[in-house]
Amino acid sequence: MSARPATEARDECLALGAQEYLQKPVDGSTTRAVVDAELARARGRAGPGSASGFADRAVISQAFEAARATSGGTRPVVVVNIAFDDLESAPGERRTRLWEASAEVRDVLRPGDLLSEGRDETILALLFDIEPDDVNALLESADPCRVGLRAGIAAVGAGATLASGIARSERLLSLARAPDMPRLLASEQAEGGRAPRVLLVEDDPVTATLVNHRLTKDGFEVEHFEDGEEALEAARSRAFALGLFDVKLGGMDGFELLQRVRALEHFRGVPILMLTSMGKEADVVRGFDLGADDYVLKPFSPVELVARINRLLDA
Repeated sequence: MSARPATEARDECLALGAQEYLQKPVDGSTTRAVVDAELARARGRAGPGSASGFADRAVISQAFEAARATSGGTRPVVVVNIAFDDLESAPGERRTRLWEASAEVRDVLRPGDLLSEGRDETILALLFDIEPDDVNALLESADPCRVGLRAGIAAVGAGATLASGIARSERLLSLARAPDMPRLLASEQAEGGRAPRVLLVEDDPVTATLVNHRLTKDGFEVEHFEDGEEALEAARSRAFALGLFDVKLGGMDGFELLQRVRALEHFRGVPILMLTSMGKEADVVRGFDLGADDYVLKPFSPVELVARINRLLDA
């Protein structure tokens, strides 16, 4: 609340993180209504479909920090990113459908578990004192095939941040959307002793051989394509941990491939690194605008390439 000029004070308060703003003088009934609404929203009770128990992201963050503080960072925490196959409806109805679908998840979770809205019409869940395999079992009881549920399940290790756990769960969800992967995918399942699979698209045989040799030596499984169309078909049919695309390809170039791969639901969270000799700022900006996560300029050091790949996979 403030008695300062309305526009100035309101903008400053909201910029600093205030949820609401009231201009003095205010009457008691207005203040109470605003406070009640904000408390309800913070507890996840506001809006249609409130039975799903959505919490504000701020509540999720506070719960995570509190758990870390009280346990010295050792309390088991799992982040789950959840999506539903069947959300096709009129634009104005999709949010309501998401609320309804979330009830299927809410019914199988425990009383202390938290749900919030994720990105791109997904649901974010935060669970304490549980392991990923047990979360998998909980979600299995919701009959994933019947409700069209897919999930990425990520344990947040000691010293890791909530943001890193969310990012990992988003990547796992992207993998879970691939045709050749299970609907419910925990980090242990994704790794499962199998080397991370890289989609390498490079038409220069010398560069392709160099990259393939180095990545294989460092524990990656590499699928190499010289042609963008063939690479796109591979991306459509199976899951990859990372994409490595040359910009200058015959036929479909790397920019078009990047754009079309990013349109695949299961590739939205997969890191993509572009290889290019085109160092112009406009080309780099174009790649980032189309969804690239990083660029490596040719000629490059194989050691630097692997370091950049590991950074993207660990982010």
